[in-house]
Parts: sequence; C-alpha cells; structure tokens
Amino acid sequence: MSRRSEVHQSPFGDLEEKNGTSEAEFNPFGLDGGDIEQPSAEAEAAGQAETIRVASYGLTRPPQVVYQEMSPFDDKTGLAVAAIVDDSTKDGILLPPAFEYGGPDSKPSIIRNRRFRFYAALTISILIALVLSAIAIAMTHKNGESKEHTQASVTLLEKRYRDQFVAEVGEKVNIAGSPYDRAAKWIIKEDPFSLSPDAINLIQRYHLVLFYYLTTKNGKESWNSCNPPGANETDTCVYQDIEFTDTFVEYTIYRNVSDSVRWMSGMHECDWTGVFCDEADNLIAIQVSGQNCTGGLPTEIAQLPYLQAIALYHNEFTGTLPQVYAEMKQLVSLELHYNGLTGQIPDSYWRADSLQHLNLGANLLSGSISSRIGMLSQMKGLYLFDNKLSGTIPSELGQLEFMSYLHLNRNDLFNDIPTELGKLTLLRELWLWENGLDGTIPSELGLMSDMENMEIYENELTGTIPDEIYSLTHMISFDVNWCRLTGTLSTRIGQLTRMERFRVSTNDLTGTIPSEVASLRSIVLFWFHKTRFTGIVPTSLCSLRPDPLVILQADCNPSGNPAVECLCCSHCCDRLSGICLSTDI
Repeated sequence: MSRRSEVHQSPFGDLEEKNGTSEAEFNPFGLDGGDIEQPSAEAEAAGQAETIRVASYGLTRPPQVVYQEMSPFDDKTGLAVAAIVDDSTKDGILLPPAFEYGGPDSKPSIIRNRRFRFYAALTISILIALVLSAIAIAMTHKNGESKEHTQASVTLLEKRYRDQFVAEVGEKVNIAGSPYDRAAKWIIKEDPFSLSPDAINLIQRYHLVLFYYLTTKNGKESWNSCNPPGANETDTCVYQDIEFTDTFVEYTIYRNVSDSVRWMSGMHECDWTGVFCDEADNLIAIQVSGQNCTGGLPTEIAQLPYLQAIALYHNEFTGTLPQVYAEMKQLVSLELHYNGLTGQIPDSYWRADSLQHLNLGANLLSGSISSRIGMLSQMKGLYLFDNKLSGTIPSELGQLEFMSYLHLNRNDLFNDIPTELGKLTLLRELWLWENGLDGTIPSELGLMSDMENMEIYENELTGTIPDEIYSLTHMISFDVNWCRLTGTLSTRIGQLTRMERFRVSTNDLTGTIPSEVASLRSIVLFWFHKTRFTGIVPTSLCSLRPDPLVILQADCNPSGNPAVECLCCSHCCDRLSGICLSTDI
C-alpha cells in the first residue's frame, strides 16, 4: 500500500470490519418501533399472564387474564393488584392500559426504566465519542509520523549530498552562509541540471560552483562576463576573452566570444566557458582569465583528480601561492600572471617535476630563485618576470634540457649571466631585461640554435657582442639597448636574415654601420642611435624604407653637423642632448 493510501484511510475502517455494521445501521440501543418481544418459553410454562411489551405504549392484543372476585389488596403481600377496568366506567374516555407485572413477585424490566435508558444511552454515546476520538488521534499521529518521515527522507537525501561534499572539502560545508554551504545548496536545490547524489560528476560540478563563489566574495561581486543566468537571461553569453598582452608597452587586447555558456547554468559543466574536459567529461583544464576574480587563490580545485592545467591570469587574486598546487602530480601548466600575489615561491614549486609551464609573472613575489630549480626536469616555459625577485640566476637552469621560454625580466637579479644557459639548445626566448646583471654576454649563448628572441637590455653588461650571436639565424629580435657594450657591429650581421627588430642603441659601440645590414630583408625596427657610430647609413638599407623598415633611428642631428649621415631615417637624434625628432612630415 502506498504512503498516500495509508495516510488517507477511513478512520472507521477497523470499526466496520469488526462489527460488520455500517455507520448508517449502527444503533446503540438495539430497539426499533416495529420489533416485538416474544414471550419466553419459561413464562408460558409457568402459566404467568402474558404481557406484550412493545416499544410504544398500548397493547397489540388483549391480555389473557382470569377474572375473579378479589380484594384490591393481596392478603399475603398487601400489594395493590391491577384489575381490568371497563372502558365505559370512565365516561367514554379511553385510557391506555397500564403495564402489568408478571406476578406478585415480579418487578418491572430494567430496560423499561426511563432513567436507565437515559444513562445507558449517555454512556454508549460517550463510549462512541471516545472511540472516535481515539481513532482520530491515532490517524493524526499516523499522519504526523508520515509527514515526519517525509521530512526525514528529505533531510537524509540532503545529507547524502552534504556528506560527499564534507568528505571532499571539510566541515566548512555545514557553516551556514559560507561559500561552501551556498555551493552545496545550489547543487541540491537550485541546479537546473538536477544531479542525483550518485551522479559521477557531482563532486566535479560542486568544485566549479564553489570556485565561482570563492572568486566573487561569496556571490556579492560578479565576473566581467558569463556570470550565472539571472532573471530573463538564457544560458548563453558573450565572453570577454584576452586575446593579446604586450609586455613591452603593457596593454591588453580583449575579444568578445559570442555563444559562450554561462557558469552555473543548466548546461553540463564541461560546456561552461573556460572549462575543458576530456572525452569522458573529466575536468582537465580551467581558464578564467581577465574576469576580475578576487580573494585568495582557491585551493580546493587542486583536489580534482584529472586537472592538468590552471589558468587564472589577469585577475585580482591576492595572498600567497598555494603549496597544494605544486603538489598536484598531474598538473603540467600553471598560469597565475598579472595578479597581486605576494610572499616567496614555496620550495615545493621547485620540486614539481611534472610541471612543464609555470607563469608567475607580474605579481609581487619576493625572495630568490632556488638552485633546486634544476629538479624541474620537464619544464619548457618558466615565466617569473615583473616581480621583486633578487639574487643571482642559478646555473642549475642549464639542466632543464627541454626549456624553450625563460622570462626573468623586470626583477632585481644581479651578477653575470650563467654560461650554463648555453646548454639550453631548445631555448627560443631569453628575456633578462631590466635587472642589475653585469659581466659580459657569454659566447655560449651562441649555441642556442633555436633562439628567436633575445632581450637582455637595460642591464650593466659590458664587453662586446660575441660573434657567436650572429650565428643564431632563427633570431627575429635582438635587444641590448641601454647597456655598456663596446666594440663594433660585425659584418656577420648579414646572416640574421629573419631579423625584424634590432636594437643596439645607448651603448658605446663604435665604427660604421656595415653594408651587410641590407641583407636583413624582414627588418621592421633598427635602432643604433645614442652610440659612437660614425659614417653614413648604407643607402642599400634605405631601399628597405618604409616597407618593411618602418623605424630607422640614428644620430643624424643636428642637421648641420650630424655624427652619422642618414638620408632615409625615420628619426634623427642629437647625440649630445639625447633628443630624437621625427623626420616624417
């Protein structure tokens, strides 16, 4: 029987079954005006006068009475005895005959006693009322138990969810109003996706909902785009994504991505923008960049067993680096640049041998780069730029044979450039600019055959540009601006046929501009002003102006007595004043 049929069963069910009498038939007195009480066999045998007793006054037939002369009083008992009175004796008034006793020793039947019948009826009515009340109370109790059971079932169901969440992130789930509690309530009661407690992706979805609450001050703030759908909003949105960031001039280009899917929508969490899953719908990467996320970095996502990449750059995160990120054995990429992170880089980060890509640039990190960095055996891209790191560049960096990108610019690093960096034959970008590095440019850097971008400007470097540098034929950018280099430009510069950006200005270089520069058929920017060069800029170089060569700067001012003659420069500088003026009209 269902719970609904148990609750609404008729309260008279038991009574009807036991008595076999319907409510309409039930008569507590058991009498009816048409019922006749028949004389008993014992009474007939005793020869007693028969009296017909009916529910109403009167007789149905004349009583059988023996007439005889007698005194109004019985001689033995002294009791009055009823006698038949002729109807005519009362002036034609018919009087109802009286009930007769069965004999001298008889008494009126108790059921004919009016007082008895009154109290009997009252007693039975009270009993019936008590029975009905007991039934009503029992049914109310039963309904109450059913309701409590239903409520208990809901509580138990919610507990099944919460027990899993507690096992994952701790008792904070049960702190009312906390991000952990709000995420649980949303999953249990508000989520249009309506996952069951046994859903295989329940914990994964909970982690993402929790991530949203943790990065929006418990929902009090919002991201720049693709927040949970509000009233009259669909599940889709226009996502504001970061397309490009220029670290040289510090600007960022955004692009709008339409038909993106909102977070905490009715769609599968793998469809939410910035969430990436494998074919089995396991979360493997999360990218929430440029969304104005605040607070500390959420550590709970480190518990996602398949998560391999975390990209939370260009936000407003503060606090220190979570140690748990470095302990994720499956993590291969961690991008946290352009936030407000402080403190030192935990030692565990230097032992995260599964990491291949670590970007902690543009924060407020301090301390030094540990010599244990050599343990990052899988590292391909290390970005620690624009922090407050001090100390020397560890020579152990040379052990990272797979390294392709090394950005240590804009820190307080000092001493020389380790020669061991020359072992990084796969290195494509070496950014060491704006530090306090001194010493010379190691000739071993010429061994980095894949080098494309060498930016080591604004340091205290001395000596010459090693000839080995000119053998890096894949290089497209070479910048040693604002150093203290001496010597000349080698004629081997013509080997750098892919060069697009060449800056050697603000140094003590001497000699003339070699004519071989005309071989740089892809050159876009050429700076050699504020140096000690002399002579004439080769006219063969002028043939590259203005396309592809857009900017060509030399010390060709003052016009009456220039240090270098240039007929095609875009800007002419005065070596003494340092002022550069455009020559384009």
